[in-house]
Amino acid sequence: MDTLKIIDAVGGRKAVIEMTGLSRGRISQWVTDKAIPTPWLKFFEAKFPALDWDALRAPAEEEKIPTH
Repeated sequence: MDTLKIIDAVGGRKAVIEMTGLSRGRISQWVTDKAIPTPWLKFFEAKFPALDWDALRAPAEEEKIPTH
């Protein structure tokens, strides 16, 4: 999943920090790990149902395995 796209889609890092009460460092760790914990992902999906979650959950470009 492209964590940056998800974070941007729900309002950006500052908005995520305000919604979750988590630290900036924790959100940065999500980006570094390229993963948002499942409970938080479900929270965002419930809060923003109009977003295209199938597209947002798709692997990021750098995660796709090249075919030769």
